[in-house]
Amino acid sequence: MKVALVGLGAMGRRHLKTLEENSDITEIFTVDFDVESGALYSTVDELFANLSGPLNFAVIATPTTTHKDLAIKLMRHSMHIFVEKPVVSSMVEIKELLNAANDTGCKIAVGHVERFNPAVRALVRDLDKKPLSCSIRRLSPYPTRITDVGVALDLSIHDIDLVRHITGQEIKLSYAVATATKGPQEDTIMYLLHLSGGTTVQIHTSWLAPFRTRAIEIVTADATYYADLLAQNLVKHKNQSNNEYIVESVFTTREDALQSQLKAYINYIRTNDKGNLCLLEDAAEALHIVEESL
Repeated sequence: MKVALVGLGAMGRRHLKTLEENSDITEIFTVDFDVESGALYSTVDELFANLSGPLNFAVIATPTTTHKDLAIKLMRHSMHIFVEKPVVSSMVEIKELLNAANDTGCKIAVGHVERFNPAVRALVRDLDKKPLSCSIRRLSPYPTRITDVGVALDLSIHDIDLVRHITGQEIKLSYAVATATKGPQEDTIMYLLHLSGGTTVQIHTSWLAPFRTRAIEIVTADATYYADLLAQNLVKHKNQSNNEYIVESVFTTREDALQSQLKAYINYIRTNDKGNLCLLEDAAEALHIVEESL
C-alpha cells in the first residue's frame, strides 16, 4: 500500500515509524510545512502535483484545528483517512466530515489508540458481567507541545471513548467540572457519567500531576478489575464468600498498540471489518460529550 503521512511532529514521527515497520506499506509520502522536518512535500497540493499514481490512504497527524480541511481535501482525491484524535474540535466540523465521507465513500478511522492497549483488550475479553461502576484516572505533567486544545480534548476524550468501547453502553447523562489553572484552556476536568445499562462512571483527567497515570477500575457483581494502561497489565480481584477475595493476574498479549491499530485499519479498508477501531461515528459520540462539558 502507498500512504501519505501529513504531519511530522511528535505523533507524526511515531506514525512514520509504525508505517515503516509494517510489511503492507510499500511507499510513504510525507508532508509537513516545516522545512526542517525532512518531509518530501510542504503541502498536500504539492504532494498531489507530484504523484504519478493513486495512494491507498492518508494518516493525518497535524494540529486538531487543521484536521477537517485536510481530511476533506484528501477525500476529494478518493483517499481513505486515518486521523489522529481528537478528530476535530467541534460537532459542526465532524458533521462536515461525515457528509464528505458519505459523498466520497471514503473510510475514516480515528486514533483512539487506547482501544488497542493490551490491558484494555484483556479487560474486554475477561469482562463477563455488566460493570456496576467504572473509575478512570488519566494524569500527566503540563504539556508544552499542545496549544490548540485543553485537557478534555487531549486526554479525557480517550476515556469517554473507552467507556463506550469497554461497556458496550451509550452515555445517557453527563456532568463535568473543569478548571483552568496554568493557561486559558482547562487543565483539570472531572466527569460523572450515567450509561444506558445503568453503569456509573467517574473520569478524572489533569495536566497538573508531576507524573503520568493511566488507570481503570471496574466493579462488577463478581469482581473488581484494575487495569494499568502504562504497565499494560490487568489484575482481577474475584469475590469469594465471607468478604474474601482471590487475586488473579489476567494474561495480556504484549503488542505495540499503534501497530495493532494500523493493522486493524488496513484490514478495515480491505474487508470493511472495523474490529476494535474507533470510526468517525464513534468519535462523534465522544466529542459530543466533551463539547457539552466545555
